[in-house]
Amino acid sequence: MKKNLVIGFVMLLTALFSASLVMSEMPGSDADALWNYITKDSPYQKWSFWPDHQGIQDGRAPHGPRHKVYVNDKALTSTAPPLQYGSIQVKENFNMAGELKTIKGDDMTAVLLFHPVIQEFATLLAIYVLWLGLQRFRSLHWHQKVDFKWKSHVNLGIVTLGLWLAGLIGGLIMVRIWWHGFLVTGIHGKLALVMLPLLLFGLFSGLYMDRRKKKRKFLPLLHGTNNLLLLIMALYQAYTGWLVYSVHVLGG
Repeated sequence: MKKNLVIGFVMLLTALFSASLVMSEMPGSDADALWNYITKDSPYQKWSFWPDHQGIQDGRAPHGPRHKVYVNDKALTSTAPPLQYGSIQVKENFNMAGELKTIKGDDMTAVLLFHPVIQEFATLLAIYVLWLGLQRFRSLHWHQKVDFKWKSHVNLGIVTLGLWLAGLIGGLIMVRIWWHGFLVTGIHGKLALVMLPLLLFGLFSGLYMDRRKKKRKFLPLLHGTNNLLLLIMALYQAYTGWLVYSVHVLGG
């Protein structure tokens, strides 16, 4: 027992020490710290190119017509997407005359916060929209007299489903841009695709009932069940998304 505790303690110290070394090598999260890092501490022009993207290459909008892409060792030694924590790539944009116009440093950590912030806001909003929808359920199926705020439910529901949908598409795009692949986040990415048809059904069925108002029972029940399932999946996505961020971005 004592031996196992000692081994576990040593492994913990080793992991903490390794993590601290990685963190100490990285720049701060602000633009100035990143710029100092890639120009002074570890000049990017001494880095390597991607094996299949050597030297100056033809580009396209929104980048220049010609460019070079430099990557640090963390990115270069990543065997598969997502890239290792601490990966950085720097792009030099040139005009057709070969003149350097811009330098774009890509720190592959902070930008990924945009996606979870939007999705978690939408999920919190969805809880309130679900509570509004519950009043409709009580009225239709339990025959209780309740104050159903139709317009609030519809408008906030559109915002919620729209944000989820935009976040889903934006997440796929970011994974493609930053990690050079699709569905590399495992169950998180796969479950997002499962949610896609449910999002579309929730959005369009809600709009249909709002535009064509009449007494119904089945479609509102189906609509509510669909969106309840979406909320459950979104809450689970918060967990799987945290795992993705902690492992592949924070290096946890």
